Amino acid sequence: MLTRKTEVNYRRADEWRKRCKYCAHGQWMMLQSAVACDISGVSLPSIRVWRCEIIGLQSPRKYGIQDDHVCDRFESNGGLHD
Repeated sequence: MLTRKTEVNYRRADEWRKRCKYCAHGQWMMLQSAVACDISGVSLPSIRVWRCEIIGLQSPRKYGIQDDHVCDRFESNGGLHD
């Protein structure tokens, strides 16, 4: 697991109202797929991925977050990261 996820205790949420889906720091990002174009040279579409400003907005898969998870910073601030 990513070190930053461990620091903020990123885990599956117990309650449906307390999870990353409702956090102010979660955001959708458009990322280019690993294969920029197929054999014919036609560009493949970008994909939408869910990322968190606190954990990181980088493109590798390890920075991905799930909307049904939560971290300590979200819970300690009543649903908003500081």
